[in-house]
Amino acid sequence: MHELSLAEEVASIVATHAASLVRVSRVTLSIGALAGVEVEALRFALASTLRGGKAESAEIEFVGVPARARCTHCSHEQQIEARFDDCEACGMPGMQLLQGDRMLVSAIVGDAAPRLN
Repeated sequence: MHELSLAEEVASIVATHAASLVRVSRVTLSIGALAGVEVEALRFALASTLRGGKAESAEIEFVGVPARARCTHCSHEQQIEARFDDCEACGMPGMQLLQGDRMLVSAIVGDAAPRLN
């Protein structure tokens, strides 16, 4: 289950970037349409990997990122559903993927520790 390793990496990123926070209230994950991530399996794995940490009760927001590609023949850009879609403008194969094949932690929101004067 590769979602478990993804969840462990998300937990590591959150722990690193939220070191100065008292509590994490929201984590936003941007997931590309061609990233190969099963969102429900990832949600389940995150519940386990975030348990006991600052993000244990955080809202996990999943934002879908459509896959976009540029034709290597005519430079037309389009949204694609599969890696090997043909160009809708010229019909040729050979699309260069521009976005939609990655997952990233795009936001971590939380409460900072109060400053002591």
